[in-house]
Amino acid sequence: MKHLSYGLLIIIEAIIIIFLLILVVIILKKQYKNQKDKREQQNYRSIIVQALTALVNAIDAKDNYTSGHSIRVAKYSVEIARQLGMGKSFLENIYYIGLLHDVGKIGIPKEIINKPGKLTDDEFDTMKTHTSIGREILKNITAIVNIPIGAAEHHEHWDGNGYHKVKEDKISLEARIIAIADTYDAMSSDRSYRKALQKSIILEEFKKNSGRQFDPRMAPIIIEMIEQDQFNSINVDKILGFEQIYTVNSIGTHDNFDFELFKRDGDAEMILKGGGNFKCKWNNSSYVTMWTGRKFDESKNYSQIGNIGIKYDAKYYPKGNSSFLCVYGWSVEPLVLFMIIDNWYGNFGSDLICKGTVFLNSGLYRIYETTVINCSSIKGTQTFKIYYSVRTKKRLGGIISVTEHFSAWEKAGMDIGNLYEVAFGIFGNSKGSGKAEIYNYELTIGDTIIGNIN
Repeated sequence: MKHLSYGLLIIIEAIIIIFLLILVVIILKKQYKNQKDKREQQNYRSIIVQALTALVNAIDAKDNYTSGHSIRVAKYSVEIARQLGMGKSFLENIYYIGLLHDVGKIGIPKEIINKPGKLTDDEFDTMKTHTSIGREILKNITAIVNIPIGAAEHHEHWDGNGYHKVKEDKISLEARIIAIADTYDAMSSDRSYRKALQKSIILEEFKKNSGRQFDPRMAPIIIEMIEQDQFNSINVDKILGFEQIYTVNSIGTHDNFDFELFKRDGDAEMILKGGGNFKCKWNNSSYVTMWTGRKFDESKNYSQIGNIGIKYDAKYYPKGNSSFLCVYGWSVEPLVLFMIIDNWYGNFGSDLICKGTVFLNSGLYRIYETTVINCSSIKGTQTFKIYYSVRTKKRLGGIISVTEHFSAWEKAGMDIGNLYEVAFGIFGNSKGSGKAEIYNYELTIGDTIIGNIN
């Protein structure tokens, strides 16, 4: 066991960090349970998930081939448990347990985890200790029910031939679920010692090992999920009611959508609800944008990407000065900020020259173009153009054929270059304020439709 002392040193160094992170989670979990305000509960839960995710990402980073593994296992475990008919509390707990099932790998040397060939008996014995290490790290945590279980038992087999020879119903329900999710992700991902397995081989393994390695009540669930390609459509935020809340400038992804909150000053809040849907509010800001959509790699123009369209419903309550409910985005070469405005507050367009009109999606839009000099942009401080299509009759829902607006602009001599992003949301300026909600949101890119989980 030549690696053991090295592994123990890693544990000693890491346990302080892990302890502090999990202590934060415990405190937040208790505060979350004591909160009567639903929004405060959601905020605490969001912080819990973010803290645990930061921890497991650090653990997964030890393996060159398993980036995101623990998050995927947690996600798959929630869906398996949901299909078993488990309640909301169980689903939330198994998500946390799934996130931390491999926490013990913090004590396994990286050269063993990333070894490209077969492990020696000695190395395999060391690798197996990650379940015991994980149990020891998590054993005193009571705020999340059964959290040591996933770490301790996720390599047990239904027939008793796993790491510690526990069998059948003596293996915890949580660990039996996580074992199936963990095995699927292992087989469907590249590893240091092999490439991802083909779908047909994965299916055969689960069919062959139902009642042997896997609980026979759960194997049919994962088999159906594989056959119907359900994994990419699992929406944990919807299942668990998770919402991400942002009050500072933020860029990221959430449930298959890119998002951004940017404010130059004042106050803003954006609550991401899944499927591109969100709530937001803003106050006393000279410039604010909050949107969800899709970023591109700047290599294709709109005709190369294919049809781009947006379908939405909205609640929009502006006050004070100017704000828009709109499609928002950028193109490069030329650098252009563009907006397709379906609703607005203030006197829009009074200082702009109209370049024409276009009738699209049962409404008339006026087309405008202006140039701004030495202003902030996606490429730093630049001089660039802004294109607008402004609907003459305001609305709070419908279809926007983004591609057809691009085409109309080009017919008016307004060139659109390669796309950087296309999104939908709120743009505000001039120290305005208000609140809005975007729901029933669908974004079409080429032949793909994403969103509308409600």
